[in-house]
This record gives sequence, structure tokens and C-alpha cells, in this order.
Amino acid sequence: MLAYRVAQLTLCQAVRLVWRLETFGAERMPAGPVVVAANHESLLDPIVLGAAFRRPIRFLTKDDLFVGPVAPLLRSLGGIPVARGRGDREAVAAGARALDRGAAVGVFPQGTVLGG
Repeated sequence: MLAYRVAQLTLCQAVRLVWRLETFGAERMPAGPVVVAANHESLLDPIVLGAAFRRPIRFLTKDDLFVGPVAPLLRSLGGIPVARGRGDREAVAAGARALDRGAAVGVFPQGTVLGG
């Protein structure tokens, strides 16, 4: 996931500088498979989580974003498309496969930016 590492070095460092991001306990994230669940307050949440945790996180991402000019970027960042509101078994299976390979998988349980 070279694109993810490049994004971490650029966008995530900018987040740390601009917003003075401080993290506590990030070093306790296990090296093996892990699910990262967070509230979805802003469209910047995946970037902030990427800045907080050093290892790549493969985010479940609404499938509507996997069309158009952003689609190749999301794929290269390891995004997992999910059809929201339809019980998307393939997205769950893709997340499980990523976990089986030792990945960190990010989810936003409420499914959308709050108020969005």
C-alpha cells in the first residue's frame, strides 16, 4: 500500500502540524488483525486516524465513492467498498479477508458523517 504510506507522509503530517494532533495509547495497537471503530464527525476522520496510528488502516468506504475520479485513489489506499443500508455481505467478507491477512480495518459504525 505504497499510496497509503505516501498519504501518511504528506496529509497526515500536515494534520499533525495544523491541528497539533496528540495521540495517547496508539503504541498499544496490536501488530496483527484489528478493527478500528470510530465516530464519524468529519470527512477528515480517515486522515486523522491515519495520522494517529502508524500502520495502514483499510477503511470500509461507501460504494458511491468508488466511481469517478476518486475511485482509483480509494482503491490504491486499500478502501473496501460497502453498499450502505443493504446488508452488504461482500463488504463484510472483504473486511474479514483483510483481517485474515493481518490488516487493520477501519469502520465508522454510524455509517455517515454526523449531521450528514
